[in-house]
Amino acid sequence: MESWRVRKENGDNPPQIQSAKGKIENQLAASTDQSLEETKRQLHTGPNVTPLGSLRANSRVIFGGGGHIDIPYKSGVMKAYQKQFHPDRTLPQIASIRTPEDLTLEDHQDRWWPRLYVAYGLSFLKENLTRITLPQPITVTQIQIPQKRWVSCTCRGINKSCSMCDGFGAYLEN
Repeated sequence: MESWRVRKENGDNPPQIQSAKGKIENQLAASTDQSLEETKRQLHTGPNVTPLGSLRANSRVIFGGGGHIDIPYKSGVMKAYQKQFHPDRTLPQIASIRTPEDLTLEDHQDRWWPRLYVAYGLSFLKENLTRITLPQPITVTQIQIPQKRWVSCTCRGINKSCSMCDGFGAYLEN
């Protein structure tokens, strides 16, 4: 394993490494697609509101850590988004963890920074970390829906800065 790691990190790309990257990329795409499907099932629907539209408008992807490389990690995640967003092909905004502004690095030191994030995250003893607690799932029957009706806006959703509907084309009646 060590010799394969050295070859990979030195930029060697034999068919065996390409095959392993392809398998990781496909597994990551399938897992991300499953997560996106579950997310869509939990999102609200209504007039001019769809789970896919909400996902398109609010998705952000952050790649961080020293092990991140375009193939297979970025390509695997983005493959799932491309499948979900078809035919629109609008992909989520990609953000990265930036180097702090008050830290001055030489050119050759700049590539160390992602690995420092991984090292920092791994430097804590698991026993000392706060236990992760997740909220209980909310079912649709638990959501209190106001007894208001949707009214079509005169801008028909064309004016994105409309004071009545914020560009959605409809608003809740007061």
